[in-house]
Amino acid sequence: MSRRTRAEYLDIHGAGHMVAGDTNDPFASAVVNFLAPLAGRERDRS
Repeated sequence: MSRRTRAEYLDIHGAGHMVAGDTNDPFASAVVNFLAPLAGRERDRS
């Protein structure tokens, strides 16, 4: 991750091989939280 300056890591407790299927609510929440700032930047460019 040291080469990916904008990368993020999140440990989702209880998730196995298929994170979205094993722990859907925490996974979906993490995705929304990750994308929210990006959506704001997209609106600013339009």
